[in-house]
Amino acid sequence: MSSLPTKIARLLRPRPVYKRTAPPLNLENQCFLCKRRTTIKRNLRNKDKMVKVGFCIITLSIHLFSTVSGHPQCLDFRPPFEAESPLSFCSNYTEFGCCTGEDDSNLYQEYLALRSTLTETDWNRCHGYIQDILCQKCSPYAAHIFDAERTMQARSFPGLCGGYCQEFFQRCGDVVQFLDPSFVGSTLLLHGYVFCQHVGLTDVDYCYPDLLTSPALNGRLQMQKETSEGCLCLEQVATNLSQALLARHSGDGTGRLFLVEQPGRIKILYPENKLLLQTPFLDIRQRRGFGDERGLLGLAFHPNFASNGRFFVYYTAHLGDDDAISEEEEEWGIDTLNNKVRISEMRVSTSDPNVADDSFEKIVLEINQPYANHNGGELMFLDDGHLYAFVGDGGAAGDPHNVAQNKFSDWTWIRTLTCRTQFQLTTLSCTRRAHGLRSSLLGSGISGAAEWTLVTDRQECWREDRGRVVCGDVGQNAWEELDVLKRGANYGWPAREGFECYDDDLCGNIGDEELPIHAYGHHIGKSVTGGQFYRGCESPALDGLYIYGDYQSGRLFSLEETSEGQWYNKELTFCGNDVCLNGLTNEFQKYVMSFGQDDDGEVYMLASASSRPRRADGTIFKIVDPLRRGNPADCPPAQRSGRVPVSHHRAQADRTS
Repeated sequence: MSSLPTKIARLLRPRPVYKRTAPPLNLENQCFLCKRRTTIKRNLRNKDKMVKVGFCIITLSIHLFSTVSGHPQCLDFRPPFEAESPLSFCSNYTEFGCCTGEDDSNLYQEYLALRSTLTETDWNRCHGYIQDILCQKCSPYAAHIFDAERTMQARSFPGLCGGYCQEFFQRCGDVVQFLDPSFVGSTLLLHGYVFCQHVGLTDVDYCYPDLLTSPALNGRLQMQKETSEGCLCLEQVATNLSQALLARHSGDGTGRLFLVEQPGRIKILYPENKLLLQTPFLDIRQRRGFGDERGLLGLAFHPNFASNGRFFVYYTAHLGDDDAISEEEEEWGIDTLNNKVRISEMRVSTSDPNVADDSFEKIVLEINQPYANHNGGELMFLDDGHLYAFVGDGGAAGDPHNVAQNKFSDWTWIRTLTCRTQFQLTTLSCTRRAHGLRSSLLGSGISGAAEWTLVTDRQECWREDRGRVVCGDVGQNAWEELDVLKRGANYGWPAREGFECYDDDLCGNIGDEELPIHAYGHHIGKSVTGGQFYRGCESPALDGLYIYGDYQSGRLFSLEETSEGQWYNKELTFCGNDVCLNGLTNEFQKYVMSFGQDDDGEVYMLASASSRPRRADGTIFKIVDPLRRGNPADCPPAQRSGRVPVSHHRAQADRTS
């Protein structure tokens, strides 16, 4: 046993700290979404080989060491993590363990309190054992060492291996009652054998200190320290949703998610405590056209929503008697022209930040729809401060009127909507052709079949690719594709579907084309559901992955970009029931509807059992890496207790100023 000065010196020895550096950039707008996050370094070379090897390791661990069925888990039943800085007391668990710096400091205070309680003889004989036992709360296998996984309640003393326990009791039996007051006056302390039987574990693979040299546990531990992208779990957050298409945060710091239901309602969810408010934030069921692909399709919050309470919705509505029909529409002779898409500005109630002002709606843009499908629906503010609307190709199979390649058509463009006074859309009567409205073309040649799902990448402020937009574009007969949108680019539809020709007469004859970053055939899935970039803190191994799925097949995938600009696709798998425990699951409804992101960059998946708007069988899940998490001291959920919606008395003042 090493002396105390030597042990303390070893514990306090500085460890290298790796920092990510980047050249400073002058940004026009303040990056208020940026936050400190644990940076995960990945080996981007030989990606496929690395993944294959990772899966082989998992398989071998299961088969060669079948007696060890557990996995690293902390006392809160969450995965281990890397501490925010080197731990001073339980330093062995800095790189992968269950203690934050504060936890480590608290354990050290317990250690010092025992030092002042014990005699000098007892201290000199037992301080090493005391430190080892206290630090088991920081072990990546703490849930197993304290038998918490079996009983769902951690016991107060760690499980010790027989030989070590006998040695400890022989030397330090008198100090047990100081380490754990539950032993005060207990007959268990009368004999070492009885005591060691009591603190032993049913699963001896996890007893201390033998687990430190277990090939099975250390092999699994090393694998999970390097990467834990092998499988995922889901955490159910809310149920009974009616065809929920979107999950959006408002950027106001309240932690709320706004769930957009196609029938015409927006509901508020507090994901931290899984609270779904019963009163809808917005209900426009009496205003929208509804059915098949129609309904409430889009939602975007003003960049200054926290102070002005403004937001925008995109929905389909029935044509009225006074709605004008264009010459182009008359020439087509379409007898199905009975609906339109509408973009409107709404406001939050001044009396309740969880309810919209039902009396206010300012129509910003309306476009007649020749057919009932391919309505587009996505709205978003990009980093340039403008509101962008993503409109479909007008509908019908195969784009029969070739509007996707017609830059003068009202359909299949991505429009920039802003007025002369930026962010003051409500000060003007902005309609489709209103004076003062700038409606400019961003991109074309996208089908918008069924629905788009688009996402802006919340990269670090200094990254050049921050704010890029990825579009999941549903194909027609054979291919699904994902595109990175660029201003003025032509994405090929209907000349091309994915990388392949769709219309042989048009293919290769439409000028420069922007090809997808990825496309897959209908043997894999038949309807891509665009996803989200993971930019959260709780699952650092997912950092930077674009997670998406397929509506029909229910399969999930990830795309990762290399430093050379290449994108690698990988199918995501779900862990078994032995890993997805304690509120986690590996099962979800058949149809993958959408993906969302909260204030903190965590990613959610929306799924439905029937994909029928009149059935409340939808669920929202949080995507979780069950094997490695971010340090709780660094992750925002630990720092935002008490967050409440902004006072909209200020919002009212802002509107009238």
